Amino acid sequence: MALASLNRSRIALVAELIVVSERIGLCFAEWHSEEWLAAFRAIASGHVASGPAIERLCDALVAVLGGKAHVELVGSGRVALGLALAVFRQRRSQCTRVIVPAYICDSVVDTVRAAGLEPVFVDIGSDLNLTVDGVANALDARVLAVIAPHMYACPAPISALESLCQDAGVYLVDDAAQVLGVTQEGRPLGTFGDVGLLSFAQSKTVVTGVLGSGGALVINRADWSVPMRTICDSLPAPQRRLRAWMHFVLSYLAAPYLGPFGQIDYYLAAAKLRVGMSQRAQQLHHYYNRTRISGLEAAIALPQIARLPDYLTARRGVLELYARALAGSEIIFPQFTPGRYLSKVVLLLPKEQVMSETRRRLAVAGVASRRGYPARSEGGRAAGWAPRLLEVPSFSGMPARQIERVCEALRSRPLKNT
Repeated sequence: MALASLNRSRIALVAELIVVSERIGLCFAEWHSEEWLAAFRAIASGHVASGPAIERLCDALVAVLGGKAHVELVGSGRVALGLALAVFRQRRSQCTRVIVPAYICDSVVDTVRAAGLEPVFVDIGSDLNLTVDGVANALDARVLAVIAPHMYACPAPISALESLCQDAGVYLVDDAAQVLGVTQEGRPLGTFGDVGLLSFAQSKTVVTGVLGSGGALVINRADWSVPMRTICDSLPAPQRRLRAWMHFVLSYLAAPYLGPFGQIDYYLAAAKLRVGMSQRAQQLHHYYNRTRISGLEAAIALPQIARLPDYLTARRGVLELYARALAGSEIIFPQFTPGRYLSKVVLLLPKEQVMSETRRRLAVAGVASRRGYPARSEGGRAAGWAPRLLEVPSFSGMPARQIERVCEALRSRPLKNT
């Protein structure tokens, strides 16, 4: 009996080691064979910088966006936002302030400042998005525009914001960088306001790479189509896109399988800091340059557009599984609503739960995680929630056993010392 008990313990230990060895990483892109074939064909045919896929992608996006919007493909969502802000400022040079959420990524804030404008940080609601009342209270004669992202693809109150901005005479950017194929009141996100934005960088709905891997400026005003097209047609073709694609494949998609070699981004960044690379030198990097999208990345995007409805449905199923697994716990899934699509699973930890220890426990369980954005204001919900927001792995088709493993590690929480 003692021997049998020992054998059962050994089997249980081996089973536990096998489970932990199955690492659950963050998902940067969900590429199928079609994406890889499209990439190899673009490379083999010499259609890396340009090619027929660009026009086909533009047509596909117009169809997804309802057939009415005018779409210009550019090098990144950052480029699209910079072009829009430049046009806004030309038309209303006396206005210098731009309203953005107090919980937002660096690229939006950096682009606003690079345009010579002042970001005005407005607190967020419980869905991590701007609220209509918050924006209304921040409006004054100096406000040029409002940038309204759909945080992690959770729809902002964009229709109400559109009415508010029209009445106030300020421009509205429908920032759909993280979402595609989702509607509000029958209109696709990205088609509200004066312009919309799309991004194809890592961890978005459609992913073609990172570091200037493509985006779109969605022009929602008919009288702006010609001038915007003229501006975008003047953009140069992208350079070094094959190198950027290889960087994405090795540093993001293959990183979990490369051990210490998968941390190449970290070591390169550390080396640049050691040699004192100047801010100006970093800005000369192709990521910051205004260019058109590449033929390579347009080709990679097309298969993802084709299967977009199935992808959104599969992701919704994973979100439902997470909500069920977290039911009854103190961990909050703030953006979840049955039937809603989200590009990421970002959870709000209890106040007494230690973030660093939670991430350590996840790592021990073989689960990757990533903290949310920093708060841009010192008070309000953004300041209170940002230190407690944590992204955990999610991908379409993620099995229930992996989701339960993530949630089990989250629930086994260390508490702050009292």
